[in-house]
Amino acid sequence: MDDRDDFLPRRDPLPQSDRNWSNIATWAVAAIAIAVFLSAGGAWLASRPVPRGVEVLIPAESAAHPATVHVTGGVTNPGVYALSPDARILDAIESASGLINPELSHGLNLAQVVADGQQINISDGGGLTLIGGVASGRSQDGRIDLNTANASLL
Repeated sequence: MDDRDDFLPRRDPLPQSDRNWSNIATWAVAAIAIAVFLSAGGAWLASRPVPRGVEVLIPAESAAHPATVHVTGGVTNPGVYALSPDARILDAIESASGLINPELSHGLNLAQVVADGQQINISDGGGLTLIGGVASGRSQDGRIDLNTANASLL
């Protein structure tokens, strides 16, 4: 054998027309395989159950604790009364059967929100003294205190 055979181009055993058909057949088989794979994957994804989310239960507002206040001073029946959580000074006075002297209401802020554990003392001169109570989330002038306000107040 001659060393020149290594440098000569080798002849392909298949004619040019047969080589084209083998390349086309290879690509066609590959395309069919990819199509089958994608179809199977799509069918598998379609068969999976769709997640519906998680149910979240939020407690009702009516579950809030009542505000228990002690009403003293110029009311008909001083005592301790359980009021709704959003009760006002007016509600506390009405629970105590009203003022002894109706003219005492001129110096009072009857719309002020009461707090749980608060003592409401109505003086004979028409003044109002609020003592103690759990922080209600509102300041004396009605603004919301972000440090003590609960979720329903915000």
